[in-house]
Parts: sequence; C-alpha cells; structure tokens
Amino acid sequence: MFKREAQDDADRALKALRQTVSGIHPTVLSDRGLEPAVRELAERSAVPVTVRVPHALPSLPEGVAAVAYFLISEALTNVAKHAPGARATVLLVVDDALNVSVTDDGPGGARVRPGRGLGGMSERLAAVGSGLEISSPEGGPTFLSARVPLLLNQGESGVVLEDGGEA
Repeated sequence: MFKREAQDDADRALKALRQTVSGIHPTVLSDRGLEPAVRELAERSAVPVTVRVPHALPSLPEGVAAVAYFLISEALTNVAKHAPGARATVLLVVDDALNVSVTDDGPGGARVRPGRGLGGMSERLAAVGSGLEISSPEGGPTFLSARVPLLLNQGESGVVLEDGGEA
C-alpha cells in the first residue's frame, strides 16, 4: 500500500515537473544559460536579490537548468510574498551536482504544505532524485538548498536520464 502511494506521488510530481519544464521554459534560459537567466530573474524580483556564482558554470543539461531556475523563481516569489522587506541571496555552485541555495533575511517560519510553494518545490525535486533542505526558524533567516543531479537532460517527452530511461 505505502509503496503504491509513494509511486503515485512520484508520478504526479514528475508529471508536474514535465509540464513546468516544457510549458513555460524561459527563452533566456535556453539561449544564454542558467546564470544569465537567474540574474534576469533577480532583476525582476520584487525584493533585492544578490546572485553569487563563485566559479563559471559549465554548460548544464537543459533539464537541470530548468529545475534550478524554477526552484529559484518559486523561492524568490515566496520571499516577496511572505517577507516583502527582506533581501535574498542566490548561490549556484557545480561540483558533482548543481548546488542551489536561496537565503533571505526575512522573519522565518516557512512551512512545507503538500502540492504548493515549498511542498511543490520538494515534490518536483524528488521527481529528479533530489530533495529540498529547509531551515527557517522563527525570527529568520530562511535557507533553502538543493543538489540537482547533473545526469538529467531535457528530452522530447520530458526530463529523462542520459541513458534514455525516464527520471
């Protein structure tokens, strides 16, 4: 029973991820890559955002970049909604995975609710073999981080593994 429910949850999350990646993929992400796309996102944000990329990012598979982009977009939307006077920092680092973190100096207290906001982010990341780490004590700050595997790429039908199997 539990295994079936877990599989159903994973299938729903993967479907949502595929719809997100294929449905609203920003042109700047495809044309110029993750860092310029995130910098553009930061410029349009309702809160001040600092983007830190200590080392030049390598060319990333499109699916990996899309997962990171939408995680950052959702995180900055949450900051603007729940901590409008806060400042945010986005950090992107690549080692054997793409490490993404978003920190804000708002009041903290972020909670995960299934299917939306942080819960939706967590579900989308789980669908690609990642997870969302959250630290948000009352009084702040809020820190979100994820390690997105580099094995993903954007296939015609959605996110697939390089060996051709579906994620």
